[in-house]
Amino acid sequence: MSRRVLGACLLVIVGTGAMPAFAQSTHKLGVVMGYPTAAGVLWHVGDRIALRPDFSVTRQQVETTTTTMFVNTTETFTSSTDTWNTSLGLSALFYLGPQEDLRFYVSPRLAWLWTRGSSENSLGSSGLTPRDVDTDGYLVSGAFGAQYSVSDRFRVFGELGVTYSKQDDDTELSGSRFTTSLTGFGLRSGVGIVVYF
Repeated sequence: MSRRVLGACLLVIVGTGAMPAFAQSTHKLGVVMGYPTAAGVLWHVGDRIALRPDFSVTRQQVETTTTTMFVNTTETFTSSTDTWNTSLGLSALFYLGPQEDLRFYVSPRLAWLWTRGSSENSLGSSGLTPRDVDTDGYLVSGAFGAQYSVSDRFRVFGELGVTYSKQDDDTELSGSRFTTSLTGFGLRSGVGIVVYF
């Protein structure tokens, strides 16, 4: 047997022996980075169940300038808004098959949502009118996902599902308070990576 054939046989043996190593990984804890923007942890409670808490926070600042022209005068109005959006969620992953490189799962998720914002509007000679916005709510979703082991410590995943949300919005404007209830229903999708310790 030539060295070339022997080398090819060894390569095949090593390659096929390494493939199940991804599926038989003993790592229980990993860091999750996903899109839409979120960071979290994936904890394998058992062979077919995992928990995935996640957290996200975004800040948005908007400044708008509006100029209105009348017959003999020009008025300029400015407004600035500073908003923080925060979410804290928990997903449970129920795997549908044995440990292999490619695994499918279903995942219910519950998340709590907070929005805190303030704005100021310049109304010409009237001065500045401050406004505060507080929104609290929750989001419930269910998704079908697929996860693939690229290596022993690195996995990629994708999900598609539906989501329902309910939020209560409180707005204060010039001494008056307004309360609004918001509900939403739609599709949810996401992709991400898991890096294991």
